[in-house]
Parts: sequence; structure tokens; C-alpha cells
Amino acid sequence: MDLTCPAEWLPRWTGLRPTAPALRWDGGAWMWAELAERVGRAGRALETLGVERGQRVGVSVSNRPEMVVAFLAVTRLGGVFVPLNPRLSAAEVAVVVDDCEPRLLIGEAGGLDALPSGVAVTAVEELLVEGPAPAVPAVLPRSEDPIALLYTSGTTGRPKGAVLTHRAFAATAENSRRALDLTSADRHLIVSPLSFTGGILTSLQPALATGGQILIEHGFDAGRVLHVLRTERPTVFMAVPAMLALLARHPDFSPDALRSLRYLGSGSAPVSPALFETYRRAGVEIGHAYGLTEGGGLSAVLRPSEAAAHPGSAGRPCALVELRIADEHGVPRPAGTVGEIQQRGPSVMTEYWGRPDDTREALNSDGWLRTGDLGRIDEDGYLTVVGRSKDVILSGGINVYPAEVEAVIARHPDVVEAAVAGVPNEVFGETVAAFVVARPGRAPFPDELREFCSGALADYKIPKVFHWPDALPRTASGKIVRTALR
Repeated sequence: MDLTCPAEWLPRWTGLRPTAPALRWDGGAWMWAELAERVGRAGRALETLGVERGQRVGVSVSNRPEMVVAFLAVTRLGGVFVPLNPRLSAAEVAVVVDDCEPRLLIGEAGGLDALPSGVAVTAVEELLVEGPAPAVPAVLPRSEDPIALLYTSGTTGRPKGAVLTHRAFAATAENSRRALDLTSADRHLIVSPLSFTGGILTSLQPALATGGQILIEHGFDAGRVLHVLRTERPTVFMAVPAMLALLARHPDFSPDALRSLRYLGSGSAPVSPALFETYRRAGVEIGHAYGLTEGGGLSAVLRPSEAAAHPGSAGRPCALVELRIADEHGVPRPAGTVGEIQQRGPSVMTEYWGRPDDTREALNSDGWLRTGDLGRIDEDGYLTVVGRSKDVILSGGINVYPAEVEAVIARHPDVVEAAVAGVPNEVFGETVAAFVVARPGRAPFPDELREFCSGALADYKIPKVFHWPDALPRTASGKIVRTALR
């Protein structure tokens, strides 16, 4: 696949498959030719509004077909797409707007009042108004041009904007194509918000690149998603563990609903052994993907066929990704030892927008991205993520990796999910505290869990304190907010 310019994908599939279904949602559908016509119309409207190559365009639109049109129109003009979560408060949007100074903000007709003042604003619906024949850009964007500014969800601190190029988006699409064997016959169910990396990059781009049909859901509703799985028969569905858990608990969950799926993948957090087994009994193996926004969203993939043989693994590096494990000085570590996961390749960001110091800290002179994640790679090349370097618990001078403890706790049949964090201790500096979501109706059982852990963990890793919340605190993208646990 050509890694030069994603702007070529829409014309390619419009020429090859003009009447094939491109985009379907609850209430309508467009063929490739219809999608292209609307993108051209939106492009003319954006030109009229003064959008030029290299200018940022903030887009606060929910999962609807116009969001796809906005992305394609902005990026084909050479603009830089800045997705904004429509659920953000006005103050949160203002932080991003102040940081990247967009030329234009695009919102939904009913939500323009929530967007900051001082910046030109238009409704996404206005971009599709009938008008003159759409213009075709004289020169397509170059592969090294920025295509998007993706702000990290950030479990702590101020969000940072990762600058990704057209080549980076194309590399992520190619990594997905090779890892999942994607073709134009695939039907991609997209439930993750298109304002997040998991939606706009790792879900949408592979579908656009390979000419597959895109099935967009406005949001996540377990009953609705199960209905779509039965009626639309998607073949590819990328989710997060929380979605998979809610689907499994719904009364309509059954093997029939999952039968069409060729790839059911999960990312952003580990999947518990119990949830893996639930889907296995329903006839589907869950694959796993590892990645972060700064690395292009997709760095390693565990195919469903590999899941049983490599429990807890995030898979092997994607085709266009180099991964290594390094110590705090950047020196590579041997296979099987824990260190920082570092990534290099065309899908890696070029910089943090307007933050040269943060960029130098994240990217070394050889192009290696410091992910901040800790992990190990075994002799066969399979990656296991053990946690964030900032989340390591230092108890009595010994490192305790949260993911290791959480994986053991999650094996207990009465545990729905669990997280651990370090809490202050006068003697040991920190001690391990567990936050356990138990099966409904199950009374707290700390002594039983300690005994359960004793067969798999050293004594200093076994939680000394247990809490029993109804749910774990998470970011909008499904990641556990560990700072809220401490």
C-alpha cells in the first residue's frame, strides 16, 4: 500500500467501486460516489470560509456521517484536523483552542453556543448545503504534511497535542490491514467516538484505506450494538473492555450475535480472564491491540488465534513498527526483562504541538518514542505490558507492577475487574491497595482474595488494603484513572 497520502483513498474507491456501500448509519447510507460528492461540497464550503493548507480546524461533532465528511474535507485541503470530544465542557475546549489556535471550529447546529468565542464557528450541517460544483485541490497534501493534531486524553495534567502526518495515518492503516488481513469485503463497526484516537485513527482509517463498508453508531448502547451485530453482520469490531463486559451482560448476548465477526479486538486496557472465557464460550476469541496516540494508535496486535496460547500478551509488533525494551538510559534490555516500551517507525508523531521540551523528552535523536509504558518482550517477540512507569509501586525498595497484581486478582471468579495503586505507608514508603469490583450480590471478601493471591504472588505484592467500589474511575477512552485511586 502507498504510504504517501490518505487523501487519495476516497478518489480511489470512488473510481473502483462508485455504487458500493461506503457508509451506513441508523437512518441512512451513502455509496462511495455519494460520500465523495458530499466531501467535495464540504471542501468548497471550507475554502469559502478561508481554510488553507496547514491551518488547524477544530471539529466537535459526535459519531455521525458528517464527522467523516468533515475529516475527509479538511484533510484533502491540507488542513489539520483537530477532533474535539463533544462531551467536553466549554472550559476544556477552550484549553485546546488556546493551545492550537484553530482557523475554524466546526460543531453541531444545536451545540454552537458551547464553543469558545473569538474563533470563527460554523455548523457541520452548513458544510453540506447544496452549492457550486466542488473544487478539486490543485496539489494534494504531501506525506510529511500534518494531517491531525490529536490531544492525549491525559489521566493527569494538561492535554498535549500529538502532531501526526499523512504518512503516519497511512502507516497505521497499513499496519491494521496486514495484521487483520483487511479487504474491501470487510464491514467495520465503529462505536468508539470519532473524536478519539481509537475512532478517527485506528478504526476509521483502515476502513477508508481498504475500501470496506463503515457502520457508524452514534454512541455505545449494548442492546443497540447487539442488534447491529445481528442485522448488519460486521466483520471487524474494535472495542474496549468495558464495552465487551456490558455486551456480555446484556440479555440479548448470544453466539448468533457474534457469528459474523472475523476480528473482535480490544484495546486501552487489559481484558479479564473471565471475560475472555465468556466470549470463548460464545464462539469468539478476543484479539488485543496495544498502542498510544503518539505512536499512531496501533503498535502491536494479538490475533484471536494467538490469544489462548499467549494469555495476557499484547501481541507482536505491527509490520511497520519497531518495538524495543530499554532501561532508563535508553539502553536496550534482554528478552524477558522489564523496561520501558519504546517505538520507532513511520506512524510515530513528529512532535507535541508547541512543546519542544516535551517533544525532546518523548523522542530521542534516533527517532525512538518513549511511551512511558513498562513491558517485556519474550524470545518469540510477544509484548506484555506491565503498567505505566509512573504507576509502579515502590514498596520497601522493591518495584511492584500493577498489571501483574491486577491480572491475578482478575482470575477470581467473583471479581468483575480490579485495579491496584500505591498508597503511603510509614514503614515501606508505599503499600499495595486493591480496588475490586465484585460480582453483583457478593459481599466483600478481602481475606479470601489475599489467600487467592498468595499462590501466585510474592507476599510484598499482595494487597494489604482492599476497597470495593461499584465501578472503577475511567477516562472517556476507557483507561483507569489511577490518580483517583490514590
